Amino acid sequence: MIDYHGLGGLDVLQGLLDGSVEAVTGLHETLNIRLTAVEPGRCTFEGSPTQAHRNPHGTIHGGWTASMLDGCMGLAVFSMQDADRASATATLEIKILRPLRIGEPYACRAAVTHSGRTLAHAEAALRDANGKLVATGTSTYAVFPRG
Repeated sequence: MIDYHGLGGLDVLQGLLDGSVEAVTGLHETLNIRLTAVEPGRCTFEGSPTQAHRNPHGTIHGGWTASMLDGCMGLAVFSMQDADRASATATLEIKILRPLRIGEPYACRAAVTHSGRTLAHAEAALRDANGKLVATGTSTYAVFPRG
């Protein structure tokens, strides 16, 4: 488990944004997703699916959409965690309302609706460049001692 030198979740995420904290995974690069804003209990991602994110039918794989939603909600929850707490996805529900297109920009905004000692809940909306809703998500996160 990564300790981020005793930083709370919000401090880690603000450090990722300003470059003072190094990302520990390349997952967001692989998915072409980036964190663009964070505040306590809220997070924003932006990203564009690429050819690599197509399924065998030639459309964007639902896993890309799920990762965008879950990642954004998960970091919104993380932003509420003290330095001694961590969280992990326990349940995830997504609804894809419109097809996503290769190379199109999308923005995801997530908000924590409950943050407790052992469970947290968040909701997210994924929108296209015109502001149209393309997918929604809700998730529950297990919260536990870090390390």
